[in-house]
Amino acid sequence: MLDSQDPSYNPEARDADGAKKSKDTDAKTGKVLVTSASTLVEIVLNQSDTSHFLITIDSENLLRGWNIEQSLTTLTYRLPVQSRVTAAAVDEKNKFLAVGTSSGESKVINLKSGGVLYNLAHCNSEVTYLKFIDGMTEFWLFGACWGGKLMMWTQPTEDNNFTISARCRVGHKSDVLSLDCSQNFIVSGGVDGIVSVWNVFSGQLKYAINMPNPNPESRKALDGADSGSNRASYRQPQR
Repeated sequence: MLDSQDPSYNPEARDADGAKKSKDTDAKTGKVLVTSASTLVEIVLNQSDTSHFLITIDSENLLRGWNIEQSLTTLTYRLPVQSRVTAAAVDEKNKFLAVGTSSGESKVINLKSGGVLYNLAHCNSEVTYLKFIDGMTEFWLFGACWGGKLMMWTQPTEDNNFTISARCRVGHKSDVLSLDCSQNFIVSGGVDGIVSVWNVFSGQLKYAINMPNPNPESRKALDGADSGSNRASYRQPQR
């Protein structure tokens, strides 16, 4: 059927759409976070480098580094992983990019070139969060995973022939969703409502804090029960 025979055909709308596309230079310059076929899955704020201040990763595992002041992509490459990226982190020296995937695959990548530097041992569970730490501990990178697991990777140095060893700890009853570190502790939070506090030097669990249930319906069910039952409590793990 010819266009002129199609009752829904509108030549003016077609011309307007064509003009709009010809003016849309974002697809040519890279000024888009995602394409029509992908979704944004990870954002990393890289505050130590103004030229790559913002790093985005989409569902096609395409990484883009953004110059925020100029609104331009200054870095683009596809991450060399087999599954969908679910977590990413950049170290404080702006040299390494760590990525974890839905299958548990974890790698440390050269941020500038995209080349794989280390294939990390993992626990075959989806990685939900990654965090580098720069301190006196032997640990270098931490990862939160499904199944209540926490991965701890040691720092590669000349003393250990630039190799990375890994430990897998379980400190939650369900998936771990958040993670943060200080000079002395690692803190992880999970679906189970527990906040686990770990020793950053030994990797051992120090405390497990049961957080109050924020669900109003659950609070109503507690009426008449112990008035302190909705408060946070903690316990030390048995040794």
